Amino acid sequence: MCTWRVRRHAEGTWQVLTPGGTQACARSTSQTAAISSARALMEYEGAHRLRVEGSAGVHEADRGSPTGDGSAPGLVST
Repeated sequence: MCTWRVRRHAEGTWQVLTPGGTQACARSTSQTAAISSARALMEYEGAHRLRVEGSAGVHEADRGSPTGDGSAPGLVST
């Protein structure tokens, strides 16, 4: 299972990183907007996990599928 990541960029914006973590594929001014972008990418790419890294470190709690119905592995969030 591939893991997408949302993390704070040094410039203060939030970025969505590809599963390999090699590049940002989306950037947003808020964490909520970045998570929404990541969910859309997850739905397009298939069931994956999302790891949200806050400014104080990584916080994880399994929240079910990207669509919220619990049918597939999905969102890991703060």
